[in-house]
Amino acid sequence: MALSREEIARYYHIPISQATRKFNIGVSLLKRQCRKLGIKRWPSRKLISLQELINHFKAEHGDAQPQEYTREIITRLLKEKKKVEENPNYQLPKNIIQLRKRSFKARYKKRKSMGLKLAITNPREENEPTPLEIIYPTNEKDYEELDDSYDGDCDKQD
Repeated sequence: MALSREEIARYYHIPISQATRKFNIGVSLLKRQCRKLGIKRWPSRKLISLQELINHFKAEHGDAQPQEYTREIITRLLKEKKKVEENPNYQLPKNIIQLRKRSFKARYKKRKSMGLKLAITNPREENEPTPLEIIYPTNEKDYEELDDSYDGDCDKQD
């Protein structure tokens, strides 16, 4: 089965395993066909990452009109996404990669601080154990006492 570059390009935005289901072929066969067409690596992760970055900058301002520099960033990201769609072997510029890293780090810190805020606003009850204490109890009452009077059959062999 020979696939054209245009047929394959329609599915760049989804993972390769899902794309193979659309073509009703195996992953190895699609990869082999991509290599014949000069596609070294399936570009879905790169495209998804760029789209998440675009969504991040759009969501940053909500319904309000984004500032000029934000519009420029979104426009540049859309251009880079288009270049990847046209040429899946396209290497993203270092400044876009750096922007992606910074954005990810900012979202991570925001999620982490939200978790701390939730922990502060929803304090545990005094006797309620933490999840770590449930896994590793620290008080002796949670442990079962072992009976030392075990008579194993192997001890009484004559």
